[in-house]
Amino acid sequence: VYQRARDEYPEASFRPEILFQLGECAARLGDADASETVLRELIQTFPEATVAQEALLRIGQILGEQERWKEALETYRELMSRYPESAFFSDALHAAALVAWARRGHAALSVRGR
Repeated sequence: VYQRARDEYPEASFRPEILFQLGECAARLGDADASETVLRELIQTFPEATVAQEALLRIGQILGEQERWKEALETYRELMSRYPESAFFSDALHAAALVAWARRGHAALSVRGR
């Protein structure tokens, strides 16, 4: 449905939301790469849309789920620097702290395992 809406309404005012929902659908179907691609398209094409801020948060979450700690942390930092007044700022700050903790713990586990 969202793919069809994306194709049929390329100039629609609700296009940012369509892209966000496409990214969410891909994530729920287990296609993290497709989700990240669509969400990044949203951010690049509609950086001023409120949903672009949420898209950055979701990308960070997706990267974290894949244990791509450095990229997740960079994504949360990007959200906080680009959108310091965002409603998602505190979520990004909290998630960044968790990723930093997980990253440190993961590194400690890697060193112990050697």
